[in-house]
Amino acid sequence: MWKLRVLPLALTIGIVACGGNDDQDDGMAVAQDSLAIVETPEQTQDLLSPIRAVSMSLITYADMGTQRGAREDIREFARTVATDHRGLVPILDREAQARGATLEETTPGRELASAVRLAHAGLENLQEADFDLAYIRAEVESHRQLLDTIDHELIPAATSPAMQTLLQDTRAMVYAHLMRARQLLGNLLGQPVEPPPPGTAPEQVPRPPQPDTTPPTAPPGGGGGSRQ
Repeated sequence: MWKLRVLPLALTIGIVACGGNDDQDDGMAVAQDSLAIVETPEQTQDLLSPIRAVSMSLITYADMGTQRGAREDIREFARTVATDHRGLVPILDREAQARGATLEETTPGRELASAVRLAHAGLENLQEADFDLAYIRAEVESHRQLLDTIDHELIPAATSPAMQTLLQDTRAMVYAHLMRARQLLGNLLGQPVEPPPPGTAPEQVPRPPQPDTTPPTAPPGGGGGSRQ
C-alpha cells in the first residue's frame, strides 16, 4: 500500500568545526555570513503564504475524500494529503514567526487557493466512482499548479539557505503527491501510469522547455572572445 508522510524539513544551517585558529575563524565567518541572509517579513509572507493558503484548501478537500471516496486507494491518498499538509502548516507558521512575519493571505496566495477551489468545484454533488474521478482530477491539477508556483516563483526568490531548504523539501512532498495522483487517475481511466523508478529525484520531473537565456557566443577567432 502506498504511503507518504511529510519529509523531515531541515531548517537549520550546519556549522562545520575546523581545526586550527585560522580555519576556525574562516568557518565562523562563513557561518555568520550564512546566518545573516534572512528574508524580510514581507519577503517571507510572499514566499510562504501561497503554500499555506493552498495547503488549507487541500486539507478541506482531502477530508472530503477520506470520508466520501469509494475506493480505498483514493481514501488512503486523501488521508496522506491531509496528514502531510496539516504537518506542513505549523512549520510554515514557525518559520514566518522566526522572521517576524504573519502569513496573512496575499493576492497570489488567494488566486492560487481560488484555483484549487475551482478545480474541486461540484464534488459535494457527486457520489462513488464519479466522486473518485473528479476528486483525483482536481488533485492532479491543484498539485501541478502548486508545484509550478514553487519551481518558477518561490524557490528562485528565496535568498537564505534555510528558506531554500524549506521550499525544496515542500516541493518534494508536493511532487510525490502529484505523481501518486497521476497514477491513481491513470488507474481510474484504465490507463495505468508507471511510478517513477526508485530513487528518482523530485528535480527529475519533466519540465516544459524553457527559453534559452544563454548569452550569444562569439564565433572562433572573433574579436573579444566568448562572452561568459
